Amino acid sequence: MLYFHIKTALRSIRRKKFFSILNISGLAIGWCIFIFSLEYFGFENGFNNFHSQLTDIYRVNVAAADGKSAITVPTIAPMLTKNIAGIQYAVRIADNFNNGAIVTILPQESAGKEITFREENAVYADDHFFDVFSFPLLEGSKSLDKPNTVIITAATSKKYFGKENAMGRIIRLHNQFGSTPYEITGIAYDVPVQSDVRFDFLFSLQTLANPANLNGETWAQLDSWNVNAFNTFVLLDNNIDPQAIAAIASSSMAKENPAYKMEDGTLQLQPLNEIHLGKSLKDDNPTSGVLTTVYFILGLGMLLLLIAWINYINFSTAFALSQAKDIGIHRMIGSERKQIVFRYVLESIFLNVGAFLIALLLAAVLQPLFNYATDKPLSLGFINNPSIWWLCITIPVLGILLSGGYVGWILSRFKPISMVKLNSGSSDSGTYLRKGLVTFQFVTSIVFISSTIIAFQQLNFMKQYNLGMNIDKLLVVNGPSIKQEDEKDKASVFINQLAMLPFIEKSSCTGSVPGIGYAHNFSLNEVTSLHPLKGDENKTYDFSLVDENYFNVYQIPLVSGRSFTSAEADKAFNGDKIMVNETAAKELGFNPLQTTGEYVKWNTQWEIVGVVKDYHHRSIKERVEPIIYIPQHNNQYFTLQFTDGDFGRKMAAVRQIYEASYPGNPFEFHFLKETYDQQYADQQRTGTIAMSLSCLVIMISCLGLIGLSVFTSRRRTKEIGVRKVLGASVTSIVNLLSKEFLLLVFIAFVIATPLAWWTMNKWLEDFAYRITINWWVFVLAGCSALIITLLTVSIQSVKSAIANPVKSLRTE
Repeated sequence: MLYFHIKTALRSIRRKKFFSILNISGLAIGWCIFIFSLEYFGFENGFNNFHSQLTDIYRVNVAAADGKSAITVPTIAPMLTKNIAGIQYAVRIADNFNNGAIVTILPQESAGKEITFREENAVYADDHFFDVFSFPLLEGSKSLDKPNTVIITAATSKKYFGKENAMGRIIRLHNQFGSTPYEITGIAYDVPVQSDVRFDFLFSLQTLANPANLNGETWAQLDSWNVNAFNTFVLLDNNIDPQAIAAIASSSMAKENPAYKMEDGTLQLQPLNEIHLGKSLKDDNPTSGVLTTVYFILGLGMLLLLIAWINYINFSTAFALSQAKDIGIHRMIGSERKQIVFRYVLESIFLNVGAFLIALLLAAVLQPLFNYATDKPLSLGFINNPSIWWLCITIPVLGILLSGGYVGWILSRFKPISMVKLNSGSSDSGTYLRKGLVTFQFVTSIVFISSTIIAFQQLNFMKQYNLGMNIDKLLVVNGPSIKQEDEKDKASVFINQLAMLPFIEKSSCTGSVPGIGYAHNFSLNEVTSLHPLKGDENKTYDFSLVDENYFNVYQIPLVSGRSFTSAEADKAFNGDKIMVNETAAKELGFNPLQTTGEYVKWNTQWEIVGVVKDYHHRSIKERVEPIIYIPQHNNQYFTLQFTDGDFGRKMAAVRQIYEASYPGNPFEFHFLKETYDQQYADQQRTGTIAMSLSCLVIMISCLGLIGLSVFTSRRRTKEIGVRKVLGASVTSIVNLLSKEFLLLVFIAFVIATPLAWWTMNKWLEDFAYRITINWWVFVLAGCSALIITLLTVSIQSVKSAIANPVKSLRTE
């Protein structure tokens, strides 16, 4: 009997070749997107799972009045191990000290010439790092208890030393702490891609315990209670209550920190397996990924597959009329309803399996494009994850059984005699359901079309928004990381030599530039006016180190006062002059137009000599922050404004001067506008994904329209024949067959418009500066759906309208 049902199902698929091809095409697209969504879901949910002590590792967060932060002061870790039982180890990680640092080596065969690399993944860490985290070593010691030692990864060893043994070799790290030698004492396996703790170099944090190694950067002292710059992780004993540990830790911090205030907050322990995505959509702890995005992409994959199954239902019921006699005869000779249902379930299985195999080929071809769109190194391997096995099994099985079972149930419930007579057997409830399914497809299409338009409008809005400064034609050259004693003099010489080049119109040397990294040098609170109000000391201000040319180069206008002088920039922190932006002036309690000459205090007093108009130093996704400017000739970045033309020759001249001024440092530059726009890369990817999915939804929906239009035409074959005999024109018949689809589009438009508006309005709430959603977006989306529907349906309608009416009337 099973063989008979298999043979019958395969014969049915073969007989309706056109519908089978459409079915498999839609299902293959749906399966392909579902596979991609599972890859993304598996990748994001698999973070940090390789740690053997995962359930006992926690990150220490600070819950303060201004929100939660994963950054702590360096004194937290030793305080925890000293005062609290139940904590095996507490380790500090500083991954923000060495961003863009320079690492050099002296090859054994060289004649004193160092090889230089710029490294973004150089990290300071405590001893016991490898006792907490499961990063296995290839060779050497896992201890970092001695200063001036470093552990590197296998890939880094190969990059620096090739096939030579790296153990015992000396590398030199150049950063804000000067030039420091480190001995390689261990080589670790490369860090897994699904790790939130990442490194290429693990420098011993004990090196910074020696004040001589700080190069005067006292803010980085390891006994400080003032600078939040470390991630702190703890490994608890088994069966220890983390909430109880956090309560004791908070109490201990309040006792040991001499400057502790209630506003400084309390300590909380966040499980390591929750620091990537959190435990729920309502989780407000700091995370690396975005749980809503993960569920959104998974939902899109399921939605596309659902639409493909809806098409299968519409196709199958539309074609059922040609199989009516066959099904009726089977019923009359004794076939039970469950046997007919089983046949269609088998047919659904065969179609889905065939489509799935094609989808695997599509996924292999399109994988690079999807990885580019998501900026993730995805592959089928990430589906092999216990956390998503239930999705891999439950959703496909339910979908196949329900879609195939529904078709079989619909066709098996009609009376055999009606089917043998070739009666349509269609009930109003069945017709309504099919129309409802197609309406759902229309709703989805309109939502996707309108959402895509709005997403790109917001992206263009951000790119074209008036930043309050001019970053066009500005080129930024990275300053030196290999520092020398006469660094200040070299910076002056470098700037003066650049000024002599005829194509350099303007130049500035600063500690930060808009849109790059954190974009400021540091942040502080407890900065107030001389007569502060209660709570003013809790406000946070961003600080940027700029020279006297900065505001002129970036064309940032003054509201009142003046800019810095060169002499003031020479004094830097030894001076007493600052500038502020409008927002900072208001936060300090001043009128921006009358702020010049006012004083603010921190550890010293500063006089405000000028107020600049607010501009977007960072992305316009965020509100303008209060900024305080310290005058300084800082050589972290050099901003240059070029004249037009012959860029290659000009950059060669700049490179020559740079390499002469800063030997050993790599010459690196970028156009500021391009780098600034990179802040919107996530929105660009979101728009690209939305546009691609919109096209796919429309494509699959069009396939569904073909199925429903074929069903409608066949159901009204006699009516069309009668109308033609009575003189109806082709146009009138096409209008007759098309108007019910127009009604479905209108219903879908009414449903989709508020749904799309609500969804995109919620999405836009994440932007400090956003567009206003225009009514014409939804009209355009509705008209697009209408035009696509008419083009799709008209093909079948015209075919039915021009058919021979005699043949139609003879149909029984």
